[in-house]
Amino acid sequence: MKQHHITLSIAVIAVVSIILNISTWSKPSNEQKYPLLAKRLFVSSPNDLLINFTSLREDLRKYIDKSDHKIGVYFEYLPTGISININGNDDYYRASLVKLPGVMRTYKLIEDGKLQEQEQLEVKPYHLNNFGENKDLKVGMKKTVGELSALALRDSNNTAYEIIYEKVNGDILKKEKGDEETINNVYNYLDIPTPGPDQTLFISPKNYSSALKSLYFSSYLNYADSSKLLDHLTHSSFNDWLPKNLPKDLLIAHKFGIFDLNEPANYKVHSDCGIVYLPKRPYLLCVMGQQANNDNLGADIADISKIVYDFLTKN
Repeated sequence: MKQHHITLSIAVIAVVSIILNISTWSKPSNEQKYPLLAKRLFVSSPNDLLINFTSLREDLRKYIDKSDHKIGVYFEYLPTGISININGNDDYYRASLVKLPGVMRTYKLIEDGKLQEQEQLEVKPYHLNNFGENKDLKVGMKKTVGELSALALRDSNNTAYEIIYEKVNGDILKKEKGDEETINNVYNYLDIPTPGPDQTLFISPKNYSSALKSLYFSSYLNYADSSKLLDHLTHSSFNDWLPKNLPKDLLIAHKFGIFDLNEPANYKVHSDCGIVYLPKRPYLLCVMGQQANNDNLGADIADISKIVYDFLTKN
């Protein structure tokens, strides 16, 4: 009888163990669930790689010094936080880079229960005054806040961003058109300095990188929303600059900005900032440039991106 009880106890323990193991196997880890977020969010003792970046800094400086354009670069090696800053504190006109903090603020309001991601917003004629209709947005169409956010980040769709901005800044925050409360809120949270209230038209590569890092480390939005916005950025329809000379299957979450109409010189900008998910060696690279002539500044951005990638894959 005693032996029978022992055998039964062992069997029960075995069954419980199997059930627990099955439960563990079937439940994805946070690292699996949020593959675009920083691995050190989920690993207690990360094994950071030690790399000497001196030669990379010298190569980047030589390239920038030879360019006719004014160029600012901020690089950060995400496993350790080591950075390279070459004119990275200089300010440049934000152009479409502003769409990222604008959408970040939108999702913060969703998390706070003040806005619904599935709420539908209608495209009005005045939304198209500056940009015209396109295949995704025509007068009378209705799109959800989530769909408009995706268009703003993936395609840098100006009309989509205008509709979101009107909803957030006007309807929810009760601010006048042109007020910068939406962007100021994100900048203040991330300690990004501005010259004064409502002055967010210009930003430096280093400061803009804080917005990308806040998503990577999920420090402004929750895991799910940080990962969602990063995923949108990995599906950018514009890949002529940072990603151009890199492998096509390499994951890159990036946002570009361009403004080169007949404006003062300091408004003629080409910028591309993103996180490059190089396996085991992810890094952040933000390149902003002020165009000096008709030469292709985008080619300089692509070259700088390739210099960084080659260094990290060969060292």
